[in-house]
Amino acid sequence: MFPDMSGRPVRLSDEHSEVLLLNFWASWCEPCREEMPMLDELQAEFGPRGLKVVGLALEDRAAVAAFLRRLPVGYRILVGERGGDALAARLGDAGGGLPFTVAFDIRGQVLATFLGSQTRDGFLAVIGPRLLSPR
Repeated sequence: MFPDMSGRPVRLSDEHSEVLLLNFWASWCEPCREEMPMLDELQAEFGPRGLKVVGLALEDRAAVAAFLRRLPVGYRILVGERGGDALAARLGDAGGGLPFTVAFDIRGQVLATFLGSQTRDGFLAVIGPRLLSPR
């Protein structure tokens, strides 16, 4: 469990969606900062089709809050100051590189991992087929 920005604990297994993109990031990571607006756009565009983006910041809440005042995003941000790096390592980021993103299906199975900054098309190639059809 990781706290959200209000301090409320959130269990990642409760984040149900057709596809969950869990993005490990930090405010000091330039590629992370560059990728966030694109993740925000993906959430806005594909949220109605079952995409959920969750950012897991690998630093303390004060640093995250200060950063989000400058660059707010519309997806959920959790604070992974305690244990976030260990979770990233368990999911395949043994070297601790950022940004690191994991795509999960509706059952919580890993679809793909992405190390380093990604493109919209790179994410959509993996998650697009899993999303609900547009209405």
